[in-house]
Amino acid sequence: MSANKRPPAPAAPGSFPRTGKIFIDGDSTGFSITLHKVSPGGAQLRQVFPFPVPGNFSLVTFNRVTNRDDARSCEKIWQRGDLVNVRFL
Repeated sequence: MSANKRPPAPAAPGSFPRTGKIFIDGDSTGFSITLHKVSPGGAQLRQVFPFPVPGNFSLVTFNRVTNRDDARSCEKIWQRGDLVNVRFL
């Protein structure tokens, strides 16, 4: 492992990592991600299959409280390999 890349934090016992999908320009094919950090204003995503993420896209995640998918419009702030920081619009 390179010095710049930290391993993901382990999930709490009995929990599952939050996952979601990136959708681009209304395309019905989503690209799988794992949510690493989430704040009210944005998130850090790790891509399962890294690709250059466009400047704006939709992020869909499953809401465990409502038992439904939530969609958010996002703006890419930066991308380094498989990590992407986004701002919620």
